[in-house]
Amino acid sequence: DLRMSRGLGDVYKRQLSRLRLAGGETVAVEDSYFTEELYNTVQSLDPDKSVAHAILDSDGIDVDRIDMKIVLRLPTAKEQKQLKLAPGERVAQLTRWTFSADKAINYVRFVMRERLVQTPFGG
Repeated sequence: DLRMSRGLGDVYKRQLSRLRLAGGETVAVEDSYFTEELYNTVQSLDPDKSVAHAILDSDGIDVDRIDMKIVLRLPTAKEQKQLKLAPGERVAQLTRWTFSADKAINYVRFVMRERLVQTPFGG
């Protein structure tokens, strides 16, 4: 469990961590945090399916807003090992907050190889 604050008071979350593969290669590390109610829905999903699509497609969950940001940065030592990155190779970190009824119900930190993201400010 994790306690996070987003200007909405403390929200208790459940965590799901996944390594994302493409062609047998680890290309991303995903850490998702959920409200208890949403976690009960998500834990029954096929692990190969998109959690975001499952949330958007779920009956009874009305998503009001999604805040998303992508930043380019150097990886942590753990991320460099998990993604098998060359020294100096950067990662793109996507963070996404999903809100329902002005309450944060999902937070995702998705770290991927920089080459998977095309940006106007990329190197």
